[in-house]
Amino acid sequence: MGFSETGRNNPFALGISAVSFTVRLWFRLGSEIPYIGLQLPYFPQYIAMLIVGILYAKYHWFDQITYKQGIRWFAVAQFFILVVFPLFFLFSRLEGEPYAGGWNWQSVLLCTCE
Repeated sequence: MGFSETGRNNPFALGISAVSFTVRLWFRLGSEIPYIGLQLPYFPQYIAMLIVGILYAKYHWFDQITYKQGIRWFAVAQFFILVVFPLFFLFSRLEGEPYAGGWNWQSVLLCTCE
């Protein structure tokens, strides 16, 4: 039983979403550290994905992902890219740029989708 099984990584994904949302309360999308260019709103995701990549390589979790799982998650990703994101940004643009940060559903949804 590996980390890549369906449902096993949901708490991790929700945790990253919560941390990203919290960081974006103080640092909206587009804010960065001067002269370095590091975008602070994405920093929790950078660190989390680095750690996950190291763990996946160390424990050979990539080898446990089946072709069927890959196709299923590819279809889910295509649905989000082609349907959810365009609708999300269309409806968000009507109200300005609320997805960039703050206490609103657009920011929560964007953090969860990322």
